[in-house]
Amino acid sequence: MKKICCLLLFAFGHFMLMSQSGAIMELRLADSTIVPVVQQRSLDAPAAVYYYMPVNMRISTVSGFPEFSFLAFREDSLAPLSGGVLHLLLVWGLDKEQTLEAESLLIQKTDSSAFLAGSLFMNQDDDHPMTEIDADSNELAELLRNSLKSAARTPLNAGSKTAMSFQFDAAGAEQIEKALATPGAFKGVKLKMYFSLDNHMYGPGVPARYILEGDLESWINALR
Repeated sequence: MKKICCLLLFAFGHFMLMSQSGAIMELRLADSTIVPVVQQRSLDAPAAVYYYMPVNMRISTVSGFPEFSFLAFREDSLAPLSGGVLHLLLVWGLDKEQTLEAESLLIQKTDSSAFLAGSLFMNQDDDHPMTEIDADSNELAELLRNSLKSAARTPLNAGSKTAMSFQFDAAGAEQIEKALATPGAFKGVKLKMYFSLDNHMYGPGVPARYILEGDLESWINALR
């Protein structure tokens, strides 16, 4: 296994944000990422500016290295595990290549004046302020939930990071160490970020709450 080491929205009297025809437009990228976009409009005429909603949650990187680490504790190299810690940083938003592709698709679906201005600034969901671990039938999800020591608040704009830290006892560390080396072990384990919107500013079809989901198994596979 490899070493795992504002947009601010203002609503003045003549301006509001709403989606085209009151619904979210979806762009499908070549990597199967679905990008939901909404269109900026004035009361006089549609604008050619669009913003995308939260998409593409993933483990963040620095200089190409994933910001993910698992450290197992042993008294010495021959001793059994006595515990362990796992740290990861998450980010959401389109990367440079995805942004260029999304803007090209947007132009194809609208007209040559269309411009993707970046991510839509979201509000915090006070009922779910931090990233949550979700899985109905995976014991690793339960282990992660019970071992979570700290989690930062959900980032509200693209490119911002949030951290999660876990601490395991001997049995938990052994289970995680084995799972990290076993393809499929994290299948079904999802991480979710929750957002809210002042949707009175938007047309019908734009939700007051929005959930972004990430697949832990696919992220771990990319690290192996």
